Amino acid sequence: MLPLALWASACGAPVVVPDGAVDDAAGFDVRNDPQAPRPDAVDGEEAAVTQDATPGPDALVDQDAASPPDAAAEDTVTPPMDVVAPPMDATTPPMDVVTPPADAMPADAAEACPRPGTLERVACGRCGTRERFCNAMSVWEYGACGSEGVCTPGSVVNEACGRCGTRPRRCLNTCQLEPSTAMCTGEGDCTPGETRRTTAGCPAGQSRVLRCSAACALTEIAEVCRASIPLDVTVLIDVTGSNNSNLARDMPMMMDALIRPLLALSSDVQVGVAYFAEFPVSPYGIASDRPFYAGIEPGRAEAALQAAITARPNGSGADAEDAVVEPLGVLAGLPVNPLITAPQRCSAGRIAGGCWRPGAARLVVLYSDSRSHNGPIPGSTMLQSPYNPTLFMTAPLLWPDVRDALRRANTTVMMLNTAVSSTSGPAAQYNQMLMDLMQPTTDNLATGTGTMSMPFAAVSMQVVARARGLAGL
Repeated sequence: MLPLALWASACGAPVVVPDGAVDDAAGFDVRNDPQAPRPDAVDGEEAAVTQDATPGPDALVDQDAASPPDAAAEDTVTPPMDVVAPPMDATTPPMDVVTPPADAMPADAAEACPRPGTLERVACGRCGTRERFCNAMSVWEYGACGSEGVCTPGSVVNEACGRCGTRPRRCLNTCQLEPSTAMCTGEGDCTPGETRRTTAGCPAGQSRVLRCSAACALTEIAEVCRASIPLDVTVLIDVTGSNNSNLARDMPMMMDALIRPLLALSSDVQVGVAYFAEFPVSPYGIASDRPFYAGIEPGRAEAALQAAITARPNGSGADAEDAVVEPLGVLAGLPVNPLITAPQRCSAGRIAGGCWRPGAARLVVLYSDSRSHNGPIPGSTMLQSPYNPTLFMTAPLLWPDVRDALRRANTTVMMLNTAVSSTSGPAAQYNQMLMDLMQPTTDNLATGTGTMSMPFAAVSMQVVARARGLAGL
């Protein structure tokens, strides 16, 4: 049978311990020590039952009994003072709302705009423009930059020019390069693709053809050394009015002083004749003028050559300059202007323009007293008295284009200047042409009656000597 106190506890009745009750065996006050053994403990066994112990068959546990005050205090953990719990009314964001990382935002996304739907065109890049649109998020959306210039204002560009050279050009506020005024510097020896015959690197009495490389140097061998070289010569005669007196003086000697000695060099030397005056366009020439007249292609028939010299055309010219550059371009193989109504007609197998033989070295002997329209001005990149292109259906040739064509065709030019006594004569321009062609200025020969000139027979001897070298003789 259960002791009264345990039975009362099991039945939910409070257990009352009389004041001053003391354990007889140990002397503990059971009112103050909850761990003390109950009065009804037998032989020192503890009658206390905890929640973690499994009760025996004769034990009843009061599940509703409150924990002693001291035990509850020991098990309670006070949170740190700096731990702040979120407010009860905080709203948790929806799970499908994702904030993109900062680096994933477009470059212009941070630029706000005033009114959605606004479309503007704004400046961009190098003087270009682009559209921007104010989207529904009040942020500008930008289109691609278009219509930009070629440079940044104030910068300087080293532009390629001439024979692998460069020249500086400043960028204007319009993002375009200023017109070229600087001289081309650092040029090489030749124009890429140009060929030139030389005795350098060959045994005595032989020559070879070198080709210009992409680096503007004569380093590529186009033809090996050989003793005999075919040579075609064209005598290009100025038939304008200012040169009439010179023609009357020198033409009777042309066959004996120049053409026959050239033909006597070798059976592989041929000679032809052509003429020039001026374009039939006012204010440059009159209606009967032509910038090029066909004569006779290079050959060895003396009678035909004599007839060509005797039957030369008569030109005029209406200003100080004539069309020297144009006929040189025709002989170099450039397109023939429609105003040239009598172009050279070539035999089968000949190369158009000067009717040259394939593989032959080429020599043009210019006989003139005039500077040329569209020709070079010494020490300048400008051209001499350029033609007004608006007066022509097809614009006349420019010296830079003719110069390059002569180089590519491996054509040597000799100048027989008949106007050395004139202050407006062509001597300086002819020297510049020769330098542009990488030739010595000794190829500019003065002939006539001036104090600086030589008789036609004397200059003809120098032409023949030059031709002999070109023929490898």
